[in-house]
Amino acid sequence: METDDINRAKDFAASYNVTVGVAYLGHFPRLDAVAVAQFSVVIHRKNYVYAFDYASSIRDSWKHRSIYRASNKFVPGLPTRLPRKMYPTTDRAFSIFNYQCKPFRKAPTAYDILAGLTKSDPGTFRDFCENFGYNSDSIKDRETYRTARKEWLSVNCLFNDCIEELQEIN
Repeated sequence: METDDINRAKDFAASYNVTVGVAYLGHFPRLDAVAVAQFSVVIHRKNYVYAFDYASSIRDSWKHRSIYRASNKFVPGLPTRLPRKMYPTTDRAFSIFNYQCKPFRKAPTAYDILAGLTKSDPGTFRDFCENFGYNSDSIKDRETYRTARKEWLSVNCLFNDCIEELQEIN
């Protein structure tokens, strides 16, 4: 993420009177049962409101440190050699192997939120599958399409007069 992108998001929000509210909900299992920090996000603009849940990355949800190293500094994420069966599924601190791990909740910024929105029409389900590598016979992929389509409709309603500027935030 570059400073230009962050500034572009701030300028966009200021120019179009966009406010982004973020509230921590807790750590919940996602992505192969890893508990990650989740937030409730509300975007306000004019008389419109768009609310949704935002799941952080593992890196932004956990910190760890080596028990035996001279430096007791916590670093972002989980230990790289952590077996999948030992992924945390709650928001409790734990020790494993030679590491101490504790939950972390880095709130998403306005840039994180605006850059992650669906900013173009996903088209038909067939178009969506062809463009993004999904399987047109999959029920799960159809649900992913419906979610992307729903988000696009909300974003388009909220930013229809400035969608081109919003598309530049990535």
